Amino acid sequence: MVRIFFLLVMSVGQVHAASLSLIPEKSQIERGRSVTVNMRYVGPITPDELNVKRWQTEVFVKSRQREEQRLPGGRIEVKQRLTLYPKSTGPITLGPLALGGAKSDRFDLIVTPALVNNVDITPIWTDLPEQMWQGESIESCIQMPLSEQRNRVKVEVPEIPGVSAEQTLSRSRSIHGNLTAERCWRFTYHKPGHFLMEMPPVIQRGRGRWTFYLPSQEVEVLPLPSYLPNNISVGKPDMTVQKNEQGWSISVESPGGQPSHTVWGLKSAIVKAIGVSADQILDSDGAIFVPFNEWSLGQTIIVKVPYFNTVSGRLDAVELPLKTPWKLPTLVIALLLSLGIAILIIATRVGAELVRRRENIQNLKRAINAATTADQIISILLVDGSANSGTNTQFKTLQQWADAQGDQEALALADGINQSAYGEQSEMPLNEIKRRLIKRLNG
Repeated sequence: MVRIFFLLVMSVGQVHAASLSLIPEKSQIERGRSVTVNMRYVGPITPDELNVKRWQTEVFVKSRQREEQRLPGGRIEVKQRLTLYPKSTGPITLGPLALGGAKSDRFDLIVTPALVNNVDITPIWTDLPEQMWQGESIESCIQMPLSEQRNRVKVEVPEIPGVSAEQTLSRSRSIHGNLTAERCWRFTYHKPGHFLMEMPPVIQRGRGRWTFYLPSQEVEVLPLPSYLPNNISVGKPDMTVQKNEQGWSISVESPGGQPSHTVWGLKSAIVKAIGVSADQILDSDGAIFVPFNEWSLGQTIIVKVPYFNTVSGRLDAVELPLKTPWKLPTLVIALLLSLGIAILIIATRVGAELVRRRENIQNLKRAINAATTADQIISILLVDGSANSGTNTQFKTLQQWADAQGDQEALALADGINQSAYGEQSEMPLNEIKRRLIKRLNG
């Protein structure tokens, strides 16, 4: 009797038990292709939608229309086809899923590379950093070899809550001998927290069609220090300067793509370094225009623009050199021009006097060298002996000449010349006198 009761209980449990099967149509697929998994559920109740979240790190799942019917005996049968796109190459195991009180078995898939003409056309997504700062930007790219030169690659701009994405590059180029499509985006993280970065499908089509889903990447975004202003450049900005007749046009490309006029601290740094008023700094075509000062002397002014250094995690500054022109008021230019003319006139006169004096000295040296008697030397010194003293005075006696020279050697020479001229025995021969006189002129 007990045994019969136990069998009845078991049979009732089997009648009301639910079952779930997930069976792939094939066990091996190529990356970029898809595999269909047939789901069948049988149970006493209508189940919720199948939750495939635990598979999402390995595959992308696209669910097709669900079919439901009531079987004889009141049980519910649900069928659905799932399309799976693998996110990696190699063996993967998809664990069991649960639905309506039932649990499926796990199954294995072998994913082979997407080889076309011995070229692996699987796209490669550059690694993102594990940590970034709030407001920080980074460029990330996908490269995908083309199976045919005429093939095209399509990938939408990613849409991730809390993260803005802007496409920065779309081109095809040869990499290692293969024509490769390259797409790049600039991601800017506006909120702190953990972000699961997932790209839209990368589709290559033309001669053949492949749809690739890439593994997701996780990024932790750190909050900025509370003391920082909202519009400060997070990361070192790239600044360019164009100089025209009126002033400088300054363009700032911050890593976050901020236009120049919104970058915090730029205008105040210019005001501090140059001395112009903030009202004189104008916004123009995505840049700012800074007029020259009324006075400038061609010097280089260094403007220190603040930014948040994402490497050190603190406030920093980048130097922007501005080369000033030579620029003076009209009145100052007129005064300097007048002063320059006056200096030029004086310099011309001084130069002419130096040339005249040099010529006189040369004539005096030639006359002394040609003299054959002491009387001739006396005549030369009395008439032209002032040539090397810078005066126009003519001397009446050798004593006057010697006194004008102001040294003992001149007195000795005058004494020696007088002795030779008046027949006295001189200790200084005429040739020695001439040599010493010429040496004085050379010195």
